[in-house]
Amino acid sequence: MFLMRLSLKQMKVLLNHQDSPYIRALGFLYLRYGLNPREFWSWFKDYVNDEEEIVPRSNPGGSSITIGRLVRDLMRNTKFYDTMLPRVPATVMQELEKNLRETSKDNDRSEPRRKRSRSPARGRNE
Repeated sequence: MFLMRLSLKQMKVLLNHQDSPYIRALGFLYLRYGLNPREFWSWFKDYVNDEEEIVPRSNPGGSSITIGRLVRDLMRNTKFYDTMLPRVPATVMQELEKNLRETSKDNDRSEPRRKRSRSPARGRNE
């Protein structure tokens, strides 16, 4: 898909597609993999509160999420299910979190992620 070098118009068609939320999700994944992280917000900001539902896994009866939740997760996380996503620099992530707190209806993440404290490895000095 990256070899296709989608135009600005084609990208907007993907993100606003009326037929299927899966086409839209593909557009967001395309951007997450190929876009400079500094440009995420300009592309994703209009979609963080999108209420269209999607079941992102192929399992029958799987739980649905909104496109907005998908977009927020793609910006925040380094994994999409079992697939690693490109790293987002810490300064860019801080700005994204700030923007998300200001505009998102998402209440499950009202504060930025905290770094995990490292505990000693198990089995050492036992």
